[in-house]
Amino acid sequence: MKTQALFLIIALILTFTVFAFILAKTENATSYQVELMDNLMSLVQTGFGAIIGWFLHEIKTKKSN
Repeated sequence: MKTQALFLIIALILTFTVFAFILAKTENATSYQVELMDNLMSLVQTGFGAIIGWFLHEIKTKKSN
């Protein structure tokens, strides 16, 4: 179950990253598109933070057992 959740988070991160890069490449982007790109990149950063936190938690749990 943990592995499926990890793959889901990675898939969402990749999806958000692709959308953000598409928006970044758009010429004459509106302020809405720029704000959306910023929000997507914030979600990507949060996702990477979640993955790192999950790995650290797993390492800590394995050491304590």
